[in-house]
Amino acid sequence: MDADAGDQKPKDENTTGSSTDPDDDPQNTDSVGGTGLVRPSKGFVVADSFATPQGLGIDTLGLTSGLTEFTRSLSYLDAPAKQIRALTAGLDSIVQPMRWVTDLQLSNRSVVEGIGKSLLQLTSFHDTIRQSLDLLTQSYKSQWQGIFDTLVDLAKRAYPANLRDAGAKLVELEPLLLDEGIPLMWVPRAATVRMLLDAPDARTRRRLIGRRWTGITTDCEVVLDGVTHPALRDDLGFAYDVANALKAGHTSAAQALAANLLDSILQHHLDDALRVRLTKNDFKAKGVKFKMDDHMFMTACTFAPVWYAHARYFPKNNDRIPRTFGRHPSVHGVSRTQYSRINAVYALMLVTSVIKYLDGELL
Repeated sequence: MDADAGDQKPKDENTTGSSTDPDDDPQNTDSVGGTGLVRPSKGFVVADSFATPQGLGIDTLGLTSGLTEFTRSLSYLDAPAKQIRALTAGLDSIVQPMRWVTDLQLSNRSVVEGIGKSLLQLTSFHDTIRQSLDLLTQSYKSQWQGIFDTLVDLAKRAYPANLRDAGAKLVELEPLLLDEGIPLMWVPRAATVRMLLDAPDARTRRRLIGRRWTGITTDCEVVLDGVTHPALRDDLGFAYDVANALKAGHTSAAQALAANLLDSILQHHLDDALRVRLTKNDFKAKGVKFKMDDHMFMTACTFAPVWYAHARYFPKNNDRIPRTFGRHPSVHGVSRTQYSRINAVYALMLVTSVIKYLDGELL
């Protein structure tokens, strides 16, 4: 992580509130509040189709044995034991009812989608599903190939397009999201994501974001253009204001608005209990990190950098003002150390990711 103190003389941006950041180079089913945001419940939800043998139409021995084999293969995968146990239990709940099924309509894609969506709920499963399903499909009769092709396709579609096109894996993403607070969901574009993943250290990644700030701002605007939920109309307008302020060189105004907009979005669209769970950052005091495995994949990856941005900062305790973007120092520690163009870009990326996430989750 970057040191808080500057290491070299900053470049003059010729903008409102010029940065003192040396990396800011001028060259990317829980009810969640009154608005009705709903997240899927944790674990597996077996499709109703599997519990109803009547009216289903071909031999299921291949699928049943294949799912059993798939369950066994998980013991060889590099994933947390908690996830393996939960996944195994979930697959068993699918396999057992299917032993009583004598018929299956292959045209019923909702059945396949039900399996796929269930499998994709665990955060740590995303990195292993494609490899395991590739092995699994090789052992199947040809009539099952279409089913598992669909599962593989669902696994690919579970990532936002920028991460999918960048070939990003969760094992690569987690340190950047959790330890450096870099928003990566939906923005920036795939090429920038890949550069960030391949960069050797946090300082290089921060400089990379500083150099590519114009392209990242454009990426945010493109993603915001696709947001359609009416409950986000005002949030969307202010997010565009952040982007416009950045492009006009008003970096301090952009960062201040983005920090307050993030807070307003969380207050308005999430109930208090969930908001606290997603933002309470006790890392400095207790060494406790955001638990990604406690959340669905989209939620975990969207809110890990939000959690990072809520690191504790108390001026009355003489806490040093951090150089990386933070919600609390943006409000209570206004300074040339905290306010910079690169931090304004981080804040815009955070706001964009959260708005896009809510666009898919709000009822």
